[in-house]
Amino acid sequence: MSSNTKSASGNALASVLLNTVTILVGFVAQRVFIETLGKEVVGLNGLFSSITSILTLADLGFGAAIIFHLYKPLSRNDLAEVSAVLALYKRICFRVSCFISLAGIVMMPVVPYIVGEVKIDLNLYAIFSLFIVNAVFAYLMTYRRAILQADRKNYVISYVHLGAVIGVNILQIIALLYTGDYYIYLIISILIKVAESIILNLYINRRYRYLAEKTPNQLKESTRSSINKLVRGTIFHTGAGLVVSSIDNILISTLAGLAVLGLYVNYQLVLIAASTLISQIFYAITANLGNLLASGSKDRAYTAFKTVYLINSILSVLSALLILFLMQDFIKLWLGDQFLLDSTLVYILAFIFLLQSLRYGVLSLQLAGGVSYENRHIPVIEVLINLIASIILGTIWGVKGVLLGTVISTCFLHLFNHPKYAFVRLLGRSRREYIGNVLRVVMIFSVLAMLLNLVFNTLDVSDLVLGIIIKSVVTFVVVFTSFVIMFGRTDEYSFIVSKIKKII
Repeated sequence: MSSNTKSASGNALASVLLNTVTILVGFVAQRVFIETLGKEVVGLNGLFSSITSILTLADLGFGAAIIFHLYKPLSRNDLAEVSAVLALYKRICFRVSCFISLAGIVMMPVVPYIVGEVKIDLNLYAIFSLFIVNAVFAYLMTYRRAILQADRKNYVISYVHLGAVIGVNILQIIALLYTGDYYIYLIISILIKVAESIILNLYINRRYRYLAEKTPNQLKESTRSSINKLVRGTIFHTGAGLVVSSIDNILISTLAGLAVLGLYVNYQLVLIAASTLISQIFYAITANLGNLLASGSKDRAYTAFKTVYLINSILSVLSALLILFLMQDFIKLWLGDQFLLDSTLVYILAFIFLLQSLRYGVLSLQLAGGVSYENRHIPVIEVLINLIASIILGTIWGVKGVLLGTVISTCFLHLFNHPKYAFVRLLGRSRREYIGNVLRVVMIFSVLAMLLNLVFNTLDVSDLVLGIIIKSVVTFVVVFTSFVIMFGRTDEYSFIVSKIKKII
């Protein structure tokens, strides 16, 4: 087995292991968190996480650009160039850390107004300061990880992070059970993050000794310009989804209060877990089709895209239906009846999940076609649409309105951005065909949702766990049977089946 294959296998295994363990441990930790500190503190935790996420947008794009510009010097063993690129990234991280610190200080006086009226006996300024410190350490101590990512050693980062995740959750659970102190909970997170960075830096110092020995060259102006252009092309795309999610959390807190946000954060945790697992499966599949999408003819690229989109559609419909029919039962089993949101919100969340999951295939196409710079203004429009729609509708309908704002901004991407910059430009197909594909998947989801709703309404299962198992099995069978009936004679379906047979 080649070193590239070994690295790819190690990275894939580490990624799946990390995400699975992180999700499971995170669910346990979240339950302990809620039971010891209550819904309002959970909401406060989610609110401050969203605010610091927006502050860290200052770095978005630089990390990916730096890693991209390390590939070539590493391949030709140009150690001085590697050191020069990392030296630039170090300066960037320091400036980002300074920006986060200053932004946190500037925001400090308005923190009570953002939080609103609360019944918790906590110092909001101290808690917000700990969140800022956590974000600052994330940039001060992690810039050297880029060389591991560029050198296909992601699995080292993943395994160390896996240990850190398990360690921080275990220590936080113990701290909550024995002290119930939120300050200690946050301090543990900071200390483990520092320890994780120290361990990785020790590994990097031992494996890449030249980083300490080599005096970095002056970075070439062409390389600096290339990094800046790549950053301008990726920063908006990378940040848009994060900003939309953060805006939703801040608006929910402002319009409905921390207690409601505390309930919503639990649902969000489940959605993030589902999205993470789907993306791992999806990117593992599309990686094998990357050459066709990037360098093949338009006809071959279109054939490849149809296969990817069929896989994307099956995973999106299946996941959205599972969320629709199992989310409430899972929350009951995990946290209890008192942590349920209105069932109408679950319908909206499932539909948002469907629309956002359907983007994986076309985003892969855009990445392969290199149009991130050309359509860099689109995410800005997405954020503005989301913000305006969420504020207007949220004022009228509360949390439902905020989420409907996200539906509108995501529909904008499917109706305008993806067909124009990916489907038409890269594949030479019509905008109408792409929109028709999306509407067809939405229709399949809607019909199956109505069908399954009728089936599940006839079930009378008193045991919650048994009910979840039955609903899961029925949903799997109905979804896969439906797609086989509709697409069983297509070339893309035959291609998927042949690949599955080879894997088996």
